[in-house]
Amino acid sequence: MLRKLLVLALGGVCLPANVGFAAESAIGQAVQALHLSAQQLLSLRDFLGPFSRGSQIESAGGGLFIIRDTGSMAYAGEFSLRVDDHGALQIDRVSGPAVLDLSYRVRLPVKLDSKSRTQVSAVLANSQATQPAIPAPAETIEHIVPALALPELSISAIKQTNGNAIADLSQARAVFFRDGSGSAVSIRVQLGSTAPTLRFSARYFSPVRADGTQVWRDSVAEVDSTLSTGLADLESHDVCPAAGACAVKVNPAAQTGQHLIRWSKQLIAGVPATLMAELSPPAAAAAQASAQANPADSIGDPGGQPMPAQTGPSGGSSAENLSGH
Repeated sequence: MLRKLLVLALGGVCLPANVGFAAESAIGQAVQALHLSAQQLLSLRDFLGPFSRGSQIESAGGGLFIIRDTGSMAYAGEFSLRVDDHGALQIDRVSGPAVLDLSYRVRLPVKLDSKSRTQVSAVLANSQATQPAIPAPAETIEHIVPALALPELSISAIKQTNGNAIADLSQARAVFFRDGSGSAVSIRVQLGSTAPTLRFSARYFSPVRADGTQVWRDSVAEVDSTLSTGLADLESHDVCPAAGACAVKVNPAAQTGQHLIRWSKQLIAGVPATLMAELSPPAAAAAQASAQANPADSIGDPGGQPMPAQTGPSGGSSAENLSGH
């Protein structure tokens, strides 16, 4: 059953159509070994998204996967899956002429303004993203703890495979706790540019919830900005060990165009019935099981098929642009 659940949750979304069973099995086995919650499985699926049809995925062991071009077999990037001591899933990904160096992390010199901090705090309040050992009750999700500690803005260190390359490079790190709350940080930079700038984006997710017919997050917030710094400067000034405290202070960088938007109730698409039952409250799960056992009395999803829903911030019921631009 667990194998079937992993294929339903991951196989049809995270893998391109031309990736064979061996690659699907390798990813499925790696995910199964992490013992993820249903909320984390859906978060992983939606964060990785579909790879291009010209991609081939191969396992390098230890939760690391290499992305290659199917025509030339040239290296195109890689991603890593791991779980920390709090049960949080960490996903690191890089695309371009670089490989991950997971023994170090690079802290991003991004300072959220007061408006952004308030909105992000509202999204993450009482979630495991800020209190890893405490579940997130639905009735208190909007209660803001005054001194809420927001997740650190950091990415994995990398090693460039071609120091003279003039190319686009993108990198991301997502962390999802067992309740589905978490954050995803991404950067984009053009290597070899004479005037380096780094485009930054951070998205914050409230816990995943379900009622037996839908799966959703109460809210999602995103903060974007541009930093006048290059990747080499970040790697030289703001690198720290992957685990534990960091002795260096974040090197400040000029920051422009900070933009904030917050979405309410984001439905999650394509949830398999097996995951729906696992996510739903006991009463709702029992009602769904009864409906599947008596299909003539059911008006909804046929058993075993993905539940229809919208996905991502574009599928939310409403979005509020809070930047004032």
